[in-house]
Amino acid sequence: MELGIELVPKEQKQTISRLMQFYLYDFTRYLDLEVDRDGGFPEYPGLEAYWNSGNNKFAYLFTVDGHIAGFALVDRLLRNPEGQYYMTEFFVMQKYRRSGVGTWAAHR
Repeated sequence: MELGIELVPKEQKQTISRLMQFYLYDFTRYLDLEVDRDGGFPEYPGLEAYWNSGNNKFAYLFTVDGHIAGFALVDRLLRNPEGQYYMTEFFVMQKYRRSGVGTWAAHR
């Protein structure tokens, strides 16, 4: 199993937007989220900032053997005694859960 992680360039931001639909679906267990008339969840608030905020927000894509396995949205913390970064969102596709992919990606 070959694992990869890469920063998502602005030209591929739609990939994160699409994966966010699966992420939001998973959260329907805990939150009262509804799909719209087209069958989609609302857009994730502030997602665009991960490509427009300079060097303070980062979107990462995880892969397994070249296939998309999940994503992470990470914010840089300024002047925070608890650390330099905050993992805002973290998602691993069902197929890859319990395989070590999430642990591997979180440590990267």
